Amino acid sequence: MRVLSLLIMMIVFSVFALRQVSAQPLSRAERKFIVRRMAQAPTPIPQPEKASEPVPLSPLVLNEEMEKIFSKMTLAQKVGQLFLIGFMGKTGDHSIVDLIGKVKPGGLILFSRNIHSAPQVVQLVTESQRAAMKASSVPLLVGIDQEGGNVIRIKTSLPLPSALAFGEAGETKLVETAGFATGQLLKVLGINMNFAPVLDIADPDKPSFIGTRTYGSDPQLVSQMGVSFSEGMKQAGVLPTGKHFPGHGGIEEDSHKGTPEKNLTLEEMEASDLVPFVAMKNKFGDSWAVMLGHLAYPKVDPSGIPATYSKLIVKGLLRDKLGFNGLIVTDDIEMGGASAIKDVRERALRAVEAGTDMIMIAWNKKLQRELVVALQKAVKSGRIPMSRIDESVKRILIAKQNVAQLRPKPPSKDELRLALRNPKFIEIAERAMTARFERPAVKQELSFKEYANGRSLLLFSSNPRFTENFKKAISGRSVRSYPLDPERPDLIDRAMRANPKAAGVFFVSGPQAAKILNKISEDVAKRLLVVSVETQGRLKNVASFGYFADVYYRHPSLGKMIADHYFNEPKEPRVPAASPSKRETSHDRNEPVEAPAYPEQEP
Repeated sequence: MRVLSLLIMMIVFSVFALRQVSAQPLSRAERKFIVRRMAQAPTPIPQPEKASEPVPLSPLVLNEEMEKIFSKMTLAQKVGQLFLIGFMGKTGDHSIVDLIGKVKPGGLILFSRNIHSAPQVVQLVTESQRAAMKASSVPLLVGIDQEGGNVIRIKTSLPLPSALAFGEAGETKLVETAGFATGQLLKVLGINMNFAPVLDIADPDKPSFIGTRTYGSDPQLVSQMGVSFSEGMKQAGVLPTGKHFPGHGGIEEDSHKGTPEKNLTLEEMEASDLVPFVAMKNKFGDSWAVMLGHLAYPKVDPSGIPATYSKLIVKGLLRDKLGFNGLIVTDDIEMGGASAIKDVRERALRAVEAGTDMIMIAWNKKLQRELVVALQKAVKSGRIPMSRIDESVKRILIAKQNVAQLRPKPPSKDELRLALRNPKFIEIAERAMTARFERPAVKQELSFKEYANGRSLLLFSSNPRFTENFKKAISGRSVRSYPLDPERPDLIDRAMRANPKAAGVFFVSGPQAAKILNKISEDVAKRLLVVSVETQGRLKNVASFGYFADVYYRHPSLGKMIADHYFNEPKEPRVPAASPSKRETSHDRNEPVEAPAYPEQEP
């Protein structure tokens, strides 16, 4: 390990020295390499073993209390444990209590539709747990998607940066702190499972459905970031869930709408997509969960069925080859990507037969009850052995004995306030942005700054906060702002041509803004500073821009940061603190996952 570190340092300084001699700016790839290798690093992660080397499964051992509960469970109670259900509403009223009583689920998933305030969430979880204890004598796993970036359910003092912003910063200790602060927040609310981190590997410069939810394209970097975020959550007593096995990165198609195919061989996946999952296994053993992706991998399973139903992938690859004997959950089986099997009841049965432990069904209350009945019938008919159900129930109970302890009394107002307004969230946000603006300037960036020096500015943005903060921060020059209108994409060309001496700033605050930007003319593009929280993969003409500033994070003070960094006289570098946005993203599993966490008032 010491030899490898010295070798990396020699390479880094060699690249830097050569560039200094030639007086050429560092390329984007070289800059990223240096930032990542020079970043602060925690205890090294054990080097992953090759996924093709079989690892024996560890035994499923329940503690005395859980063993006693397991021995008394009925078939209905055991089958119910295999379901992770969603529901409508924000209160633990009769409908949710009745649903828990009938389904006897092993877990709940909370969406934005279930969340109004911290005390309300605590009350909802408390009442749900009370109903679960009455139905099955065992507490619920309560899960949520609190990834950061575009996928956030619960508002905090400042929203977590996206995974890609963390990956660009390259600071694993920062990511661990983010995981711990997130875990503390969830735990105080009664949420004991987070469907994060995203372990998918994707190149932000290429089109990908995952977008900014990935830590990046380097398997080792994604491994380090995913392990660090998970370590923080585990320290707070929350179960991390790596997703989407065996890898969703690099795919343009949305698995919420259809079943994408990923045409990599097993050997290719062992060198890329599987590396972060193996790193998680090496670090945490079986004390984390895996979420399957609704994707087909025809070069791994020639049948072409999604991983959710594939014995070759779930049992053959994840269990037998990676040696993972922890909890495996599906993504929502009502999603389009799961529809390769038309009958939803059959989807549940096939997922269990493949080796999955928990089936997520997030919407349809009627289907939730029908799936439980269908699985009971499959056991009684002999299609699915009782031993197969017992195996999954034990994994679920082991997860619960680790993270699902019930609080003797609800948290105080001060505890809730501290968790939501944890100063760490502000520190994390500031450090992520500071790391972004500490990057060494490249030639194109310096050229644009020289071009824009002293010129009046035209600002194109659909985000009022960005616009307001930018205009307030600019000193010594005029700024005229234009809201974006998808019905008038020619507005940018017309405005820039009408002001031939002005420089332009275009804020890509979301997918709609990206579509408008893709329609501008090349002569206008070269006069623009494009500030983007989206990946380059959404844009067609990046090379033609005056400069492309990829920030990947909707920090509330981003407008001021851009004004200071690119247009104002240099000051003492400091990222300003800001109040959180008052609006919350809306994101559900069958809604577009690019719903932003920062208020996106696009046309």
